[in-house]
Amino acid sequence: MRTTPLTAALAAAVFVPALSISVAARDAQTFTVDCSRGQMIGKALELGDARKPLVLIIRGTCNENVMINRDDVTVQGDPKSGAVINGTTTSSTITVRASRVLIDRLTVRGGNPNGIALIGGSNVDVSNSDVQYAGGQGINVTGTSSVNITNCTVQHNTNAGVGVQQASVAITDSRISFNSGAGVIGVWDGSIVIENSEIASNATSGVRAIRHSSLTVAASTISSNGQLGVELRTSEANINGTTITANGTGGIGAGSSNFQVNGGAITNNLGAGVSASGPGFTGLNNSAVTGNGGSNGAVSLYLGATGSINGGTISGNSTSGVWVWVNSTVQISGGATVQTNAGHGIQLNADSKLWMNGPATVGGNAGFGLNCLDTGSSAYNLASITYSPSNGAGTTNCM
Repeated sequence: MRTTPLTAALAAAVFVPALSISVAARDAQTFTVDCSRGQMIGKALELGDARKPLVLIIRGTCNENVMINRDDVTVQGDPKSGAVINGTTTSSTITVRASRVLIDRLTVRGGNPNGIALIGGSNVDVSNSDVQYAGGQGINVTGTSSVNITNCTVQHNTNAGVGVQQASVAITDSRISFNSGAGVIGVWDGSIVIENSEIASNATSGVRAIRHSSLTVAASTISSNGQLGVELRTSEANINGTTITANGTGGIGAGSSNFQVNGGAITNNLGAGVSASGPGFTGLNNSAVTGNGGSNGAVSLYLGATGSINGGTISGNSTSGVWVWVNSTVQISGGATVQTNAGHGIQLNADSKLWMNGPATVGGNAGFGLNCLDTGSSAYNLASITYSPSNGAGTTNCM
C-alpha cells in the first residue's frame, strides 16, 4: 500500500484542509479525517472512485451532520482513541441511505430527530459505538434489512433507544438504557433479535413489539424499566433464557399476541409477571415466575386468551399464582409447581377452563389450591394435581 497525493479536486476545496489517502489497487480506498484540524467527514465521502469501497478513519471531535448515500462505506473511529461526532438539531447526526455500511468505534451525540438514521438499503452495521442525547431516537431503522447493532451503548435519548419499522435488526452484546421512551421498539412488521444484551432503566417499556412485529430475545436482561419489561401488541415473540426483573408495571404484557417464554426468570416486577389478553397463545416452558406483584395473578390470562404452562415454578408472588378469566383457557403439565402465593394457587372465573395434561404441584398458597369463582368455569383431570403442602383455604372448590 502506498500514499498518493490528493486529487486536484480536493486541493481546490479551500475550506477543507488536506486529507491523507492510502489506496490499494484492488482494495478499499482509505482516508484519514482529522477533525481536530478542521477536516470534515462529509467532504471526505466525496473522495476516491465511487465504484470502490471507501474507508474513513476519523480522529478527534467532528461537529457536523453526516449523510452517507454511497454504498460500501466504513466510517470508523481511530483504533486507539475513537472519535466523536456532534450533530446539530437540524437533522440526524448520521443518516445512511445506502447498503453495506459500517459505523464503528464512534461516539455519536445529538441530532434531531435521531442520532443515527438508517433509511432503506441493507447490510448496515453499527458496532463498538455510543449513541447518546439525540432529540428523538438513538438509532432509528426504517426499511433497512440486515442491520446489526453490536457491542454498543444507546443511552440518554429523548425517545426510544432503538426504533425499528419495516426493517430487521439484530442487537448483540449491547446496553440500551436511560432513554426517555422505550429501550427498543418495533412497529409495522419490524423484526428484532436481541441477544446477550441489557435493556435497563428506560422510562417506558424495556422492549415493545407492536403492529405485527416479531421479537426474539435470548440470554439477556430486561430490568428496571418504568413500565413493562416486554410489551406485545398484535405481535409475536420468543423469549429464551432471559431475566425480566424489577420493571414498573409488570414483566410481560401482551394483547392479541402469540409468545413463548423458555427457561427464563420473570421476577420481582411491580405488576404481574405475565399478563395476556385477547386472542393469542402464551407458552411458559420451564420458567420461573416469582416475587411479582399486581392484583390479577402472577400469570394472568383473560378476554379469550389461551395459555400453556409446562414445568417451571410460579411461586412467592403477592397475588394468586395463575388467574384465568373471561372465557380464557390454560393447560398445565410437565410437573409445574404453583406454590406459596399470597392468593389462590390457580383461580378460574367468568367461564374459563383449566386442562391438566400432566402432573403439577399446587401447595402452600394462602387461598385455595384451585378456586372457581363461578359455575361457568371448569377444570378437568384434577387427579393429576398434588396439593402439597396444604393450601390455606383447602384444595379446591371446583366441581
